[in-house]
Amino acid sequence: MPAVVSSYLAALEWKDGDGLVAQFKNGRVAKYPDVTEDVYQAVIGSSSVGSAFDQLVKKAGYSFSYLV
Repeated sequence: MPAVVSSYLAALEWKDGDGLVAQFKNGRVAKYPDVTEDVYQAVIGSSSVGSAFDQLVKKAGYSFSYLV
């Protein structure tokens, strides 16, 4: 999973059919199956990946499940 520069997130990955997988700095890994590739690209292309993730994924209300 590609690492990101963030104080909140360690890595993000998007795969067709799986959606977004996020690894947090605390070691937890969550899967957001309904996040589109466009949203993923907006998050990783942001100057603040953690803030973009918070606004575009968490506050947007995407469902998730913890994998770890």
